[in-house]
Amino acid sequence: MKTQLFGEQLTLSAIFCMQPAPTAAAKQASEERYNDIQKEIMEEIEDNQNRIIELRSEIEADEEALSRAEEDELDLEPDEGDEDIFDAVAPMLEEDLNQTRYEKEAEIRALECEIAELEARMNPRIKQFRR
Repeated sequence: MKTQLFGEQLTLSAIFCMQPAPTAAAKQASEERYNDIQKEIMEEIEDNQNRIIELRSEIEADEEALSRAEEDELDLEPDEGDEDIFDAVAPMLEEDLNQTRYEKEAEIRALECEIAELEARMNPRIKQFRR
């Protein structure tokens, strides 16, 4: 870039290379690339959503197991005069549920954040492509 003094006014001049206008084939290739990227992002979002469903079903399975163990514990009340035997299954299942919930919910939050990032990546591309 050069600066030139023209009369009393300073002007900037530069040599710009002419760029050819995009051809129909180039536009088509760009559109196909955009569609491929958007498809990949959508597949990744769907995979993450499916994983979230799996994690939630694992938590629900542990909750159901605990519920059944608690019901079984109530059904096993000893007859009058029999010795009361403590069954540690329900407390163990409750601890397992707490651990599962802690691990799975952390993973669910991470996946939800990843989905939000993917959706944010997809939206600017839509705006950029439609300019």
